[in-house]
Amino acid sequence: MLATYLVHKQGIHPDQALEEVRLKRPVHLVTYRQEESLREYYYVIRDNLIVPKPSK
Repeated sequence: MLATYLVHKQGIHPDQALEEVRLKRPVHLVTYRQEESLREYYYVIRDNLIVPKPSK
């Protein structure tokens, strides 16, 4: 799932990642269970995320 990549590598909140995917791929289908799984994953790893600093 593309949103999982955004959460893991970019440190984006799951809801924001899902919205990004919806904007880029309007026909992309995500089930409620997939959304919940992504949120659970985020809450498990959020303390270990290293968010990349924006480049100047």
